[in-house]
Amino acid sequence: MDGFGEADVETYELQKLLDRKRDELEELAQRPETKSWLEPCASSEKGTDKLLQELELRVEREDFADVIIKERRLQETSSSSPSTDTIPKTPTAAATTASPCLSGSEVLSPDWWEPVSGHLGDSTVEEDTGEYIVVEHSDVVDALASFLAAYIVALPESRSMEPKQLQKAVRQSLKDIRKGKVRRLFDWGKTLYRVAAMTSGAFAACSNPWIADAILRSLFTAARFARNFW
Repeated sequence: MDGFGEADVETYELQKLLDRKRDELEELAQRPETKSWLEPCASSEKGTDKLLQELELRVEREDFADVIIKERRLQETSSSSPSTDTIPKTPTAAATTASPCLSGSEVLSPDWWEPVSGHLGDSTVEEDTGEYIVVEHSDVVDALASFLAAYIVALPESRSMEPKQLQKAVRQSLKDIRKGKVRRLFDWGKTLYRVAAMTSGAFAACSNPWIADAILRSLFTAARFARNFW
């Protein structure tokens, strides 16, 4: 893989968000229910579809607009602080060759976007029956929805959209992704990398391609980060 392009705002906003929510994601990752539910979801096609379905249900709830408002306010506060403007406008050599586990540069590393192998162990999703081990995962879904909302409001395309409008667009984009051939979440990395590097038309069939891209980019990153603690 080549390095990210100079104008890849999406990648730098995602890295800034990961840095801001690092402690929250680390705490979430170390909960037993996160590994029990999220890893099987990210490691299979049926699991990924289940994850997208759960997020769709979460986004449909009226209070998701409140999550968007909250994250937008946090984003505005963060943007006004001098300490948050630390990510370079263009990738440095260190950033593009960094270890994917190196704090502060994970998303900037090409290795971050390589396919991730799943180690399902006792939590394997049954591909033939679609059965899942029942665990309490509402907190995991809430955290992913919050991370997703925070990423979307950080992107320039969202600035002219009202919270309810964004909520509707996110819900529709989740439906659009599920209508296509759903792939394992952990396999999406290379496609997302190429979308950033080459402005690919991978999401051209979606009603809001930039939101579909943001959904998968944020979910991949959250799951990829969480996996460091499993």
